[in-house]
Amino acid sequence: ASDALGFLSNYFEVKQYVDGHEYSSNEHYFQAMKHEGTPLERQVREAKTPDDAKKLANKDKMSQEKRQNWENRKDAVMLKGLIHKFSQNPELAQK
Repeated sequence: ASDALGFLSNYFEVKQYVDGHEYSSNEHYFQAMKHEGTPLERQVREAKTPDDAKKLANKDKMSQEKRQNWENRKDAVMLKGLIHKFSQNPELAQK
């Protein structure tokens, strides 16, 4: 059953476009937004896998670069990414 519902995971790899940038998964988008406006944003966005994106975004030495208001914004960022994921991939929305 988990395979059938795998598309619900943020790690599910399907292209989505948000604010003019392409992301390989919703996880890529979410993690990149932790570093919006910094050089690390692009590195996270272009990470090979969703897990790589998360690891890169959460490295200890880089955590200081996280946006100060991240805790207040993270739910809205997740919702925005999910809206883009499912509105741009109707076959997933249909499921």
